[in-house]
Amino acid sequence: MNKLNLDYVPKEVFKYKEYLDFMESKKVRKGKDTTYTLLDFVTEEQREIDKKEKSIINNLTSYDPTPKEIQEHFNFVTKTFNYLKEKYPNDEYLISLENEENMQIIKCSFDWYKKYGIEK
Repeated sequence: MNKLNLDYVPKEVFKYKEYLDFMESKKVRKGKDTTYTLLDFVTEEQREIDKKEKSIINNLTSYDPTPKEIQEHFNFVTKTFNYLKEKYPNDEYLISLENEENMQIIKCSFDWYKKYGIEK
């Protein structure tokens, strides 16, 4: 069983603002052309080539420029958060991670899960 350490102060795993700036820098569709999807990271020309080659018509994840380490961290915290929410449904800290805007950044980019004795 994991040992709770609710006094643990989460540390930053990556700088969220830098991640957002990086993602913004990778966009090829901006302004009125923005779709707010992964299609913003691919040119129309490349998309047409992909459609003709039928390589990634239904899978847009290949257009996601998120660095692999950050994708893996997102996957880990999502899985961990869901597990902990089920185990501790009334936990105030977990509820705040889910509902408070500033805590969304903590949820995504800090090692908050160590409070619950979970290591990555």
